[in-house]
Amino acid sequence: MLHTRQAFAATLFAFAMSLIAAPAIADSYIHATATEQGYKVYPDHFRSEVSRAEVIAQASEAVTQGGSSRFADQRFPATYQASGSSLTRQEVIQQLLDETLSQRASRLRSLSE
Repeated sequence: MLHTRQAFAATLFAFAMSLIAAPAIADSYIHATATEQGYKVYPDHFRSEVSRAEVIAQASEAVTQGGSSRFADQRFPATYQASGSSLTRQEVIQQLLDETLSQRASRLRSLSE
């Protein structure tokens, strides 16, 4: 009988704790789900405590203190330029076919470092 009461009390306590925590979870931008991942992110539910002007001020201060200047133009998030090759796919394949054994060994060694 005592064991049954303790089990019931533990179950009741766990249920009460889940009811207390539920509103806190609902206010966040990460919500629990019954999937393998266990959660889902809703970016539109995010509420920042920092204004855009404060972010810009922090970014410009970081640049003056020697940080990256990629935020200097005030485009957030920062965009990246992909550095493309001037060679075509066929030219790259031909270079690989034309390399000597020592060149290939050197290239593979540099990739494994």
